[in-house]
Amino acid sequence: MTTWQFFHEYMLILNAIWPLVAALIPETRDINRTYKRGPGACAKRT
Repeated sequence: MTTWQFFHEYMLILNAIWPLVAALIPETRDINRTYKRGPGACAKRT
């Protein structure tokens, strides 16, 4: 199987399952929600 054939089959599978995956992705972020990091969640200084 060539690289192009593999890529073509991969895209066919991806196109087949995309509607299922897209249904799980929220449309927009909730503007009323506060997104806060927990203590110690950011990268430590080196």
